[in-house]
Amino acid sequence: MSSREKYVFYKDRQEWDDVNPIPQDDGGRNIVNIAYSEEFVDAHDYFRAALMKDERTWEYRRRIIEEISPDLNGEMRFVGGLIEDYSKNYQLWHHRQWVVEKLSQQNQNNSSFITHLSSEELDFVGSVISDDPKNYHAWQHRRWIVTFFNVPVKTELAFTEQTLSSDVYNNSAWNHRYYIVMCDEGLSSTVLQREIDFVQRRISFAPNNESSWNYFYGLLMPIVRGKKHIHNSSFKLLVDQNSNIKQNIMSDLQIMQKFAEKLVASDQIAGDCLAPLSFLVEVYADCLESYFTEKSGSTCETHSSLNAVGVTSDDSNNASSDPKEIFDRAVNLCERLAREVDRVRANYWQYRARQLMCFAKKVNLIPEITIP
Repeated sequence: MSSREKYVFYKDRQEWDDVNPIPQDDGGRNIVNIAYSEEFVDAHDYFRAALMKDERTWEYRRRIIEEISPDLNGEMRFVGGLIEDYSKNYQLWHHRQWVVEKLSQQNQNNSSFITHLSSEELDFVGSVISDDPKNYHAWQHRRWIVTFFNVPVKTELAFTEQTLSSDVYNNSAWNHRYYIVMCDEGLSSTVLQREIDFVQRRISFAPNNESSWNYFYGLLMPIVRGKKHIHNSSFKLLVDQNSNIKQNIMSDLQIMQKFAEKLVASDQIAGDCLAPLSFLVEVYADCLESYFTEKSGSTCETHSSLNAVGVTSDDSNNASSDPKEIFDRAVNLCERLAREVDRVRANYWQYRARQLMCFAKKVNLIPEITIP
């Protein structure tokens, strides 16, 4: 008898009689329908039903805990043991947060207990991150701990520095550090200069690390909304878009331009890397937009970050500020990326070159031409 003949569908198994299967919802407008096997459909329909029950089970457990008021330290050990085996189960992390909140409420007048609980949570999540350095749920829990317990900034800066020393490519660590610096510490002049030095050293060590280049960009190109700096995580389109460019931002852009150009010119590996070259394209694009924004008299109420930290004119004068030269460099880089460095995305870089040409024509930087 074949294995197929031996298979018993879940819908035919007596022990699953009380479970109502949940079919997959593919939306009904698929271009191509996937030909799932009957066994696959049957198993996953019952899997979805069981998953929903398990989600409700955690809420049910919390209600029981509320009612009988057991030892919450025991509950911490229980959920901690489960997380050690299933560290990517978001329900477990959510339940642990709930238990931590309850313990804190019960001991809100005991400062030594709260300090100990905070330290234990940092140690626990630190051990999970040590085993799985890019575990999204663990990093989210650490961010929650920092906010809930008002963990000192220096503690988290040291933790991210240690993590990045082990793996400079860990985007989760860069993201955590960014939140700590921007949201908790505040981007003062001293902090900004410290972080610029920090990220530039890491970039020089691993020039093809997109995470560190993004961090560098995020430090110097925040946008202003209300009273908070918010990271402009998507690079700005150049055509027909109202951008929130900082007044006198050119000095900030030129420090990025100078650093990237110097690294690309002096480091053979960096000169052939996608990350620094694509970074330069975006900086060149921002330089052009900033130049013509300032020229037209647009203003934005914020400070020029690098002027505030004392970057002298000599530091940025080596970076070209001539818009035509910047335009030529940007287009040439797009062409090189499409032709040599990033041929998989050749169409994208050709599109970026056309964007730049459209913008240049719009501001009369180049004569009227037919955009290919």
